[in-house]
Amino acid sequence: MRYGLIFMDCHMPVLDGYGAAQKIRDMESKGLLSQGQPPVVIVALTADALPHTRGLCVSAGMNDYITKPLRRATLKGVLDTYYYTDDEQTPPGTTT
Repeated sequence: MRYGLIFMDCHMPVLDGYGAAQKIRDMESKGLLSQGQPPVVIVALTADALPHTRGLCVSAGMNDYITKPLRRATLKGVLDTYYYTDDEQTPPGTTT
């Protein structure tokens, strides 16, 4: 199964979202997940609104970052920017 978008909690027990995103990107780089498709979009979803958090997310391989509490307009913006169906040729936010 291929996911179109992952909302990643940054502060999970055992393996946090930063580590999980890095593992996903590592597996994609080895061809274990992508199967010829573009990398899955990973968006951090966190209550941590400190200025350096966005940089940590991007450094871990996430595409974007949104904070809790989640606002409907913010969620819509992320979905409009990144989410696509298999029927679409090119994911939003990417170029061919």
